[in-house]
Amino acid sequence: MDFTIIVPTFNSQRYIGQCLESIISQKHNGETQIIVVDNLSTDNTLEISRNLGVEIISEKDNGEPDAINKGMKLAKGDIVAWLDSDDLYEPNALSIVESAFDRHENLDWVYGKAYFLDSDGKKIRRLITMCKELLQKNYDYDKLCSLCFIPQPSVFMLRSFYKMVGDLNTDYKLIFDYEYWLRAGLLSTPMFIPEYLSSMRAHNGSLSVQYSMTQMKQSLGLATRFKPNSILTYSTRFLILASTLVYYRTIGKYF
Repeated sequence: MDFTIIVPTFNSQRYIGQCLESIISQKHNGETQIIVVDNLSTDNTLEISRNLGVEIISEKDNGEPDAINKGMKLAKGDIVAWLDSDDLYEPNALSIVESAFDRHENLDWVYGKAYFLDSDGKKIRRLITMCKELLQKNYDYDKLCSLCFIPQPSVFMLRSFYKMVGDLNTDYKLIFDYEYWLRAGLLSTPMFIPEYLSSMRAHNGSLSVQYSMTQMKQSLGLATRFKPNSILTYSTRFLILASTLVYYRTIGKYF
């Protein structure tokens, strides 16, 4: 099967090479189309990308979800995904995903496990990773409405299913992936692959770190919109998200 991987970028020279190399080095039976969608970077992001021979779109965009939507319009692969320019695929990730789709005829989308890395590539947030993995094992839509336990860079879906779900919602700049999982989950149940497929980086320059409080508030409102529940359930969601935020800002750097 062929893959299309969209990589949205903006001034990503520190990590873009590692990111693209992690895609290029993948071995599987089909072809891999890599599309870098760049928001007019002013550093060496484009030069590094060109040297690695990937497709490039370089124009002003309306945030990351808009950039990914642009890339998806050019996608040719049977399976599509997007990977932030500071994240990485683990070795053999695409072959593992390809095998899952080959073995399950009616499969629309899958997700696997992911590591958290700091700016230097050291594994962090091990405790929260372990807790989320407990939820990942047995997918449940109600649980997903309480906490986004699906790691974005470890998600892959059929291009035909992506078209069915529709484009990413550009109104959600910080949690567009979570909004997409909630929409996709209404149409099809994903399969969990119990393998580490990616590593995602948490550093001071990432939006999820800079705007973590805003992200929490938006996640709470989004989950409530998709699954309205009682005050008790709302309070449970709030406590889960607040505890996660406190963890990220304190011991999450070390454990």
